[in-house]
Amino acid sequence: MNAYNHCSSTSTGAKQNRSKKTKNSDTQVALPIFIDDLLEFIAKRLDVVSFCAFGATCKRTNKICHRIKEDFLQSLAPLVVFTSTHNMVKTSYLFDMISRKNMKLRLNNMDEKFLLGSTEGYMIFDKKRGHIFLVNPLTGHQLSYNKSSVILRSTPRHDHIIMATTLGKHNVLLAVSNDVGGWCEYQVFHSSSRIDGWLMHCEDEQAWVDVIVFKNRFYLLTSEAQLGEFKIEELYLKFNWPVVKNNPKVNSQDLKLVVSDDKLFMVDFVADEYFNIYKIDFDAMEWIKVDDLGEQALFLGGKLGSAMKKPSKWGYPSNCVYFLQDSPPRVCLYSMEGKIIDNFPIEGNPTSAELCSLGWYFPDQCMKVNYVVDE
Repeated sequence: MNAYNHCSSTSTGAKQNRSKKTKNSDTQVALPIFIDDLLEFIAKRLDVVSFCAFGATCKRTNKICHRIKEDFLQSLAPLVVFTSTHNMVKTSYLFDMISRKNMKLRLNNMDEKFLLGSTEGYMIFDKKRGHIFLVNPLTGHQLSYNKSSVILRSTPRHDHIIMATTLGKHNVLLAVSNDVGGWCEYQVFHSSSRIDGWLMHCEDEQAWVDVIVFKNRFYLLTSEAQLGEFKIEELYLKFNWPVVKNNPKVNSQDLKLVVSDDKLFMVDFVADEYFNIYKIDFDAMEWIKVDDLGEQALFLGGKLGSAMKKPSKWGYPSNCVYFLQDSPPRVCLYSMEGKIIDNFPIEGNPTSAELCSLGWYFPDQCMKVNYVVDE
């Protein structure tokens, strides 16, 4: 009896211990999952600067941010940059069309500096014709480029200043001007162990209307929709003009190259007149007309670049064009047929009556790096 009771007691105690251990084990497993879910919930509601800082806090947050990065980037709506016509850059603002709120840009020491455009999430400024520097408006981080000994004879076009990084992690800046008698000139700043400065000043008979980085290459576009490619080789650029079939007849002198979903698009758009978009099939080397953007929409207008985004993430219409009107600042939505379907004003600083837009700013671009091949 005692032996039985002893065994029974031991058996019962063992079960209780196992039950206790199992319960604690379940709690220990559930707690990290709960913490990860909470951290992910927090991360998805941060702005891009806070998201980057949050991911650098520890290994756990870094892993979470890395996992949700693409979804987070898609959730970031473009911001409208607008300013007072009386004080331009010094009183610039970012307008969030989702919250309909403004955020004042913190750009210091802007005297005698002129806004040229943006690249990779940085706003491009020119000081005294030739000294180019870049500013991230969200973080205040600046990149400065020494003044070239040869100054471009015309102010570089806003879409023709491209910041990229070679596969060797060296910084490359391409500055292009094509307002010189129908042809263009260009300079390349290259920072490496061998070179740190402007490499060249060259002229080309082809007048470019846009240039972009796509799949480790620079691609350019002429006013006749001719697609070109060039690579940086030592101290010069090597050009290639492939034969592309189905070259469309374009009407716009302001054609755009846009990269989205690993595809290269050409946009021919004039507000209130027409809208045509094509994608390049590199296997067949031909332009293909695009009639439906699906979940995506185009964001065009102003000096700060163009892009395709998925506005359904923010509850806005897709398969259309969001065109930014200059003055007064207004967002106009156009259908794929080029007809206006909606519009709404940009709410400015109540103390400033006269406002004008500078263009779209894409906050997610400062988290991406475009690479180019360094031959």
